[in-house]
Amino acid sequence: MKAAAPAGSVPGQRPRLSFLVSHAYLRSNPGLRDLVFSLAPFADFLIDSGAYTNYTQWMKQVKTGRSDFQQITVEEYASACQDYEGRLWVYLTLDKISDPAVTWENYTQLLASGVRPIPIMQPGDSNEHYRVYLENSLNNRIAVGGIAGLTGSNSLNFGLSYYSHLFTLSGGTARLHALGVLKWPQMFQINGMRYCDTTTFAGGGRFGEIVFYDEKEGFTKCRFRNAAHVQRHRKMGNLLSFLRECRITTAMLSDPEFYRRNDSIPNLSALFAYLQFHAHAKSRDLTYFFAVSGSQWITTILGVMDCANEHTFDFPAAALRCKELRSMSKSDPGRCIEVCQDILRRKTKWQTLTL
Repeated sequence: MKAAAPAGSVPGQRPRLSFLVSHAYLRSNPGLRDLVFSLAPFADFLIDSGAYTNYTQWMKQVKTGRSDFQQITVEEYASACQDYEGRLWVYLTLDKISDPAVTWENYTQLLASGVRPIPIMQPGDSNEHYRVYLENSLNNRIAVGGIAGLTGSNSLNFGLSYYSHLFTLSGGTARLHALGVLKWPQMFQINGMRYCDTTTFAGGGRFGEIVFYDEKEGFTKCRFRNAAHVQRHRKMGNLLSFLRECRITTAMLSDPEFYRRNDSIPNLSALFAYLQFHAHAKSRDLTYFFAVSGSQWITTILGVMDCANEHTFDFPAAALRCKELRSMSKSDPGRCIEVCQDILRRKTKWQTLTL
C-alpha cells in the first residue's frame, strides 16, 4: 500500500532539500547564517566543522608564511554546536584530515562539553574508536572521511570495501555518510550508505560544462562550445530534446554570453541535475547534501526549482528568477528569505524530515 503524502504536500513536489554548510563560512558570513537559520525548518542543513578550510589555510600559511585565517578550535566549535543544537539538522565532529588520532581527541572533547556531533571514521582508525562512535552517535550515523582524497587505480575499490567493512563491523546498524564522495551507481549498491555530499553540481559554472542526470545512465557532462558541437555529441538526440524542453535554443548555445553569467546555461543546468539526482537518490534511501559555500548557491537552486517541473526546467524563466533573488538578497535580505521560504513550502515535501 502506498504511503499517504504528508499533510499539505502536493503531487509532484520534490523531497525535502539537503545542504552541507561549513562552520568556517557560517562564522564569517552573517548573511549566510541568517539564511540558513531561517530556512532550517524547511530544509536539512548539515554543518561541517570546517576541517578542510583549516587544512587548506594551514597549507597556505606553510607555503607563504602568512594567513589571515583563524584556525577553528575545539572550544570555539563546541560553543557553535551548542548554538546549532535544535536549530539545524545536525553537525559533524571537528576532524583533522588524515589524522584519526586528533579527530578522536577532538570528538571526546566535544562529548565532554555536552554536544553530540556525528563522529568521523578515517582509514587507520581503530575498531575500539569505532565502537565508541557507534555507542554515542544519534541514530547510528557515522561519517567516513579520508576516501575523497585517495588517488590511483585502486582508490575506488578501496573506498567501497572500506564502507562495506564499517557496515559489517557495526553488525548492520551503521548509517554511513560518505564525505566528499559521489560515485554513480556504486553509491546505491553499498549496504548502509545513507548519506553523501560533494560540490559536484557546482562545477557546471566553473568549468563550462552542461550537466545532465538520468536515472538509468547517470551523469552526462558536455562542454558545448557552439551549436555544431551539440549536433556532434554522442547523445545528440536526447540532449537536443531536453534542451528544447528547457527553452534553450541553439542560438543561446552559440552565444558566449550564456556561459559567462551567474545564471549561465552550464550553471543552471547543473543545478537542475542536482535536483533530479537528489530526488532519485531519496527514492533509493540515499540523502545527498549539496555542499554550499555561500547564500548565492542556495538562492540559485531555489530559483531553478521554482521554474522546474518533474522532468525539465524553463531556463529563461529560471535565469530571470535567479537574477531577481540575487538582487533581492542584497537590497532586501529579509524579503529574499521570505520568498525562499515560500518556494520551499510550495515546491518540496518539507514536512518529511530526514532521519
